[in-house]
Amino acid sequence: MKRTLVTLAGSLGLVLAMSGCVPLDAPAPTPSVAPGLPAASTSTSVTAAIPDLDPYSTAGLEDRIDAMSKLSSARMLRAGKHPIGNAVPGTEKILIADTVSGEHYAAFPETIEGDSLSVSVLCQTRSRFSFEVYDKELGRQVGSGLGECWPQGIFQAILGNTGRSKPSYIRIAADDEVPLEFSVVAFESIDRPPN
Repeated sequence: MKRTLVTLAGSLGLVLAMSGCVPLDAPAPTPSVAPGLPAASTSTSVTAAIPDLDPYSTAGLEDRIDAMSKLSSARMLRAGKHPIGNAVPGTEKILIADTVSGEHYAAFPETIEGDSLSVSVLCQTRSRFSFEVYDKELGRQVGSGLGECWPQGIFQAILGNTGRSKPSYIRIAADDEVPLEFSVVAFESIDRPPN
C-alpha cells in the first residue's frame, strides 16, 4: 500500500514538473508551414475569377453514361432507379455526366429545372477530391464539397437552391489527377419548403 502511494506521489510530482506553466494571456504561437506547401487561407471571401465556358455539351451524353460505373447516379437514373433519396421521382434531370482527370470545369445549361442539385463522384482508385459550384452573375461560390471517393462506393452531395443564386458552373478535381466519374443532376426536392 505504501509502495503504491509513493509511486503515485512520485508520478504526480513528475507530471507537474514536466507540465510547466503557460500564461493564459500569451498569444498563441503561429503555426509553421512545411517548405513547399502553401499556407491555409484565412480569407472568408468566396469570390472567384469566372472562366469563360461554353455550356456542357449533351452530344455523346448517352455514350459517356454507358462508360460510367453501374453505381453512378447517371446510370441508375437512366435505368429507372432513383438514387437521390430526397428527389421527387421523375423530376431528376442529368445535367452533366463525365469521366475526367485533373482539374475540370463544366458550365451548366442556362436554365436549370428543379430546386436542388446532386453532385455524385466515384474515383477509379481511392483518392481525395473537391468540388465547388459557382454563380457567374454573383461572381461567387454557392456550394462545395470535399471528401474521399473510391471505386466501390459513390460520394453524393446535395446542394439546395434557395432561389437567391443561379448555379452557373462546377469545378472538380481529384488529388494526383486520379480519373473520376462525376454526375450533376437537377431535381425537385421533397423537402422543399412551401412558398
